[in-house]
Amino acid sequence: MGKMGLGIVEVLLARIGCEVIAFDISGDSAETIKAADLKLKNNLYHLKDAERKLFFDSKKAVFDLASKVSWCGMDPNKMAAYLPNCDFVIEAVYEDEALKKSLYQKIEKYAGAETPIFSNTSTIQISRLAAEMTRPERFMGLHFFNPVPLMPVVEVIIGKNTSKETGIAAAHIVHRLEKKFCLGPDSPGFVVNGAYVPAIKTALEEHEAGATCEEIDKACTTGRWVNFPPARKYVETLINESVKMIAKYKADPRLNHLSEKQARENIEELMRLGTNMPAGPFELDELLRSGEAEKMACDVRHPQRWKICLAMGPFKFIDLVGIDVATDCVYSIGAQEPERGWKEPALLVKMKSAGKLGQKSGEGFYRYGPHVRIEYPEAGYAKIVFENGKKNSLAMDLIKKLRSAFAELKTKPDLKAVFLQGSNGNFATGADIGEFPSCLIDEGVRKQAINEGRLLLEQIMDFPAPVIAAVEMFALGGAYEIALACDLIIATEKNKIGLPEKGLGILPGWLGTQTLARRVGLEKALWMILGAEMVEASASWIDVLLKRNELTWTKLKALADGAKKRQFEPLNYNLSQKLLYARKFVELYFKVKCGIEPASALIALKAIWRGNKKDLRSGAGVEWNAILEAFGTEGAEKGIRYFLETGKHLYKPKTNK
Repeated sequence: MGKMGLGIVEVLLARIGCEVIAFDISGDSAETIKAADLKLKNNLYHLKDAERKLFFDSKKAVFDLASKVSWCGMDPNKMAAYLPNCDFVIEAVYEDEALKKSLYQKIEKYAGAETPIFSNTSTIQISRLAAEMTRPERFMGLHFFNPVPLMPVVEVIIGKNTSKETGIAAAHIVHRLEKKFCLGPDSPGFVVNGAYVPAIKTALEEHEAGATCEEIDKACTTGRWVNFPPARKYVETLINESVKMIAKYKADPRLNHLSEKQARENIEELMRLGTNMPAGPFELDELLRSGEAEKMACDVRHPQRWKICLAMGPFKFIDLVGIDVATDCVYSIGAQEPERGWKEPALLVKMKSAGKLGQKSGEGFYRYGPHVRIEYPEAGYAKIVFENGKKNSLAMDLIKKLRSAFAELKTKPDLKAVFLQGSNGNFATGADIGEFPSCLIDEGVRKQAINEGRLLLEQIMDFPAPVIAAVEMFALGGAYEIALACDLIIATEKNKIGLPEKGLGILPGWLGTQTLARRVGLEKALWMILGAEMVEASASWIDVLLKRNELTWTKLKALADGAKKRQFEPLNYNLSQKLLYARKFVELYFKVKCGIEPASALIALKAIWRGNKKDLRSGAGVEWNAILEAFGTEGAEKGIRYFLETGKHLYKPKTNK
């Protein structure tokens, strides 16, 4: 199911709590249904209220709500069984007029005679879509904006045959969804896309004429578009097309009763709320006409300067909605208004054919998500550099790409050493906590996430040449576990390292409970893991500590030439260590019973003690069972929920040594 369809299902559940029948044109295979269900649960888990608190108070609440959805393909038998009992139908397939019309024939065949049918079309005239319907009076447009749960407005389009009862039903639904109801004319693109699509065309033309995407977008978001012609043309097109909308309201027989003031208010609200514009197009027009916009652009301290700073530029916007969607929108409006003489946007068509669809594919006009590149600074040496935003969080996609990089390098027999390094002066802040709800929700996802990291560590440990972790800024959680698996850890001064997973109510799951103790000793490992500690890099925790200006290729190469493959031998515990374990066990047992510590603390203690007596492979098995058990505890859900809301650990250490 597409993003818009899933978003609509999400708000229907969260705001109305009704049962939802989700018909998916991509089919109803077990795999398709499972993927859609998991994505829905994950989205519901992340949903926040106005105070930035998680909307649902537990995993159980999410599961109970998600159980109200029946996932279906387009099986006529299921349509015949479900549609007659539906209170309303919302269609949200992509912008293909023929596809939409064929769907309406099926819906009308099975739905009740009085059932309202709404289209989420973003560009196609409602009267045009209704032309072949047997009951056009029950049809109208409800155009939601992306992302549906966050955008506060719905663009409402009344067809020429839409009945009053259908309009009342639409208003009732929008009100229950807690969104603003704004009328738009039944013209191609309505208000928002009627203005934005021509503006996007202008931006593409300016880009092809020589202005870069970055220049235009930055000018738009900083307010400098006022004095940068390529970006100014884009904004002026937005304004001019918005002004033209007033005439379209007058030309629409269902809206011509509205005054010019009312039409302007609808346009202003739709453009502002539907696209996150800080000021509406009419206000921007007035600022330009009065010369005030120029003053704002030249004075960074102007108190009203925010009004001319758009939320995003045209190319970020295209990447957000999708290159494929933007291409379809341009084509759709051009087909409905041939007098415009629009040609297919060659650049968008080319990008679409290449699979560069924007944020959804990881690349459009900009790159998104994790990236890994292999560099060869000198013959016999390779460097794997990974990137995933400023934090370099270890999302599953990044782990998979790192695995591919190591697999590629293993085919090169002459390598003397491989360096592993984060981009932007940062190794990694740890796992992507945003992916953790999926691990809470689905055991299969949980196992896959743990296994992907472990497979990467196996590749590092089994790599024929030494692997060196070059750590800067942060190496926390999974990032430190990756470094621990390397043959040499080089870090710069004042870096933060640690295994703070207990703070989330879980424990290290990428061999951290096994490799840390074998590197630094049992006592230190217990202190760091059970205390969820994060410390400054020092010789106690890494192999080589450098000053920041010493992290040069010459220095790295010299250190690599002396590196050897590391062996992780089992530990032999002495009497004092056995007493330490016994004392820790009793202490944690009562703290867990009293709710002071999460259950994962005791689980981690057992995994460290039992696993490190064994060979590494056997110890990994002990940790595997421990991390799966920890994810199933109440403390894990509480800790992860708390982090998603606050960005802080719930079970944090009292001291930081």
